[in-house]
Amino acid sequence: MNLIDFYPLKGTFKPGEMVQLHLKLFMDEPTEVLIHLKFWHLAEEVRMESHKVPLILGEQTCTLEWIPPLETPRGYGVVCTLTDGLGQISEEISSAFDVLPNWTAFPRYGFLTDFTAERDDVESTLESLVRFHINGLQFYDWQYRHDQLLPPAEE
Repeated sequence: MNLIDFYPLKGTFKPGEMVQLHLKLFMDEPTEVLIHLKFWHLAEEVRMESHKVPLILGEQTCTLEWIPPLETPRGYGVVCTLTDGLGQISEEISSAFDVLPNWTAFPRYGFLTDFTAERDDVESTLESLVRFHINGLQFYDWQYRHDQLLPPAEE
């Protein structure tokens, strides 16, 4: 078993909204694992839950869900621990997310600057922004370069 990644579907969730966490892993053989999630707000453990999940051979993504308390604004850390059939901890990984009334309460913004035709994988670009807990985007597409508004050629 090999953990690849663990991240929320979005960087910010609204109060009462279901938080979805993606756990990507690779299995050397089909088995059933116990996934333990511990949710933290600052130094306080808010919730612990376990999920028994059957896993197949190869790479796969599990989606785990939780509805956090309604208090906002709140940031949460989550630790994901996998245990084998003997109860031994095999791997541990962590992530975080915010619960906010709107993204401007605690903006974590990124920016996009590459709009070339060769950039064909928009999905992977946006997925990488989620891993940085980005909740707002700024587009720098209004000028050719910072020191030159218009390009020297049409294309």
